[in-house]
Amino acid sequence: DLYYRLNVVPLAIPSLREHREDVPELVGFYVDWMVEKERLAYRRFTTGALNMLRNHAWPGNIRELKNLVQRLLILTRGAETTETDVAAAFGTQPTTVSTEAIPTSLFDLPLREARDQFEKSYLEHYLKRTGGNVSEVAEAVGVERTHLYRKLKGLGIDIKGPKES
Repeated sequence: DLYYRLNVVPLAIPSLREHREDVPELVGFYVDWMVEKERLAYRRFTTGALNMLRNHAWPGNIRELKNLVQRLLILTRGAETTETDVAAAFGTQPTTVSTEAIPTSLFDLPLREARDQFEKSYLEHYLKRTGGNVSEVAEAVGVERTHLYRKLKGLGIDIKGPKES
C-alpha cells in the first residue's frame, strides 16, 4: 500500500555520470558546506582537478563525490587541490608522457632550446584549442595571465593567431 501511495508521481533522477557538467558546481557546493558545517579548511580545486572529477565514471553517484571531496579537504595540504591530489584519492597515478612520444631531434638540442621549443608548441596548441583566448589558456595551463603574455612574447608567439608549425 505504501509503495502505491508514494508512486503517484514517479520521479526519474538521472545519475551523476549523465550530468558531468554539474560536477564542478557540486564540488563547490560540498566544499562550502564542509567548510561551514564540518569546519574543514577551504581549498580551491584547480581546473585540472575539476576536469579529472568531471571525467570520472561515478559508480557511487553523488555520495561518492561527496565522500571524495571530504577526503580531499582532509588529506590535501596547501591552498589548492590539484590533479595529483585527485589521482591519489582515486588511487591512480597521474599520466606521464613517454619519452618515445617526444621527437628525438629535441634531445640533440641544449636544454634551454629544447624547453623553448616544447613550450612554444604547447602554448600554440592551447591557443588553437581556445580560439586565441589568452585568459582561457592561462587557466588551462595554470599560470597567471600576465606571466603568460610575457612568455608568449618571449617565445615569439603571435597572440592574435598562433603560427602554424
